[in-house]
Amino acid sequence: MESFADNPYVSAIGGTADAEAYAGAEERVSRALAVAWADAATEAARRENVVGRAVALMDSVRVAARTDSTRISCGILIDSLAVGGIRADSIRSACMRRDRERIGLLIKIDTLLLRDSTKVLADSLRSKTRARRDTTLLR
Repeated sequence: MESFADNPYVSAIGGTADAEAYAGAEERVSRALAVAWADAATEAARRENVVGRAVALMDSVRVAARTDSTRISCGILIDSLAVGGIRADSIRSACMRRDRERIGLLIKIDTLLLRDSTKVLADSLRSKTRARRDTTLLR
């Protein structure tokens, strides 16, 4: 401690503090800390941006991978069902949303409305037939 006798903090501990020297030392420490705090804040902001960008990149890669795997599995589903047209598009969009209930509704085919189109005659549209159960009469 004797080698630091001229240090204002050591002299304050010993009870022989010079008020002006102590105030000057506190001022120097305050200025040094202000610079250190500013540097630390700048570095923290820079690192926060770097970390934020890295997290955003990892999230975007994860989302892209999940989207690609979902797209592939939905494509396999539609290929295995051998559906096409609007029904395939509807199933694909429901699959991408992971809406299993909608997929089930779209896969279910209402067989009552299907008609054998191979047995329809070309002039059958002109023939006078009674109204079928799936049509309504206009009054």
